[in-house]
Amino acid sequence: MRVRVNKDLCSACGVCEGLVPEVFSLETEPYAVVLLDPVPEELEDAVREPVENCREGALEILEEDTIGQTNDTQGKESNQTRN
Repeated sequence: MRVRVNKDLCSACGVCEGLVPEVFSLETEPYAVVLLDPVPEELEDAVREPVENCREGALEILEEDTIGQTNDTQGKESNQTRN
């Protein structure tokens, strides 16, 4: 599992960092940064809590099957643009 932060939506409230400091940090940027990518299996359940409770909706979980689909879609769009 991977988790993504939308830096445009993140308000840097610190909820994610407070709940799972092993995965999220606000130390280097004015928005949350993912420290572990992919998220270790033992932290997956813990990461779901801040994702579900992010008041800005800035956190998104990318499951393994979604990651491949996202990359495939982007590749198809790029190829269509070039043609």
